[in-house]
Amino acid sequence: MNFLHPSDGVDHSIQIFAVPEPATISLLLAGLGLVVLANHRRKTK
Repeated sequence: MNFLHPSDGVDHSIQIFAVPEPATISLLLAGLGLVVLANHRRKTK
């Protein structure tokens, strides 16, 4: 995101990063855990 300040004429740049919500990270970890559990069960049978 860029903007030009009218008084000094300098072009300022701001970087904005997307931060995932805690629920997104929790769902990702839960899904990964289920994949690991399914893989472990498949190997033990």
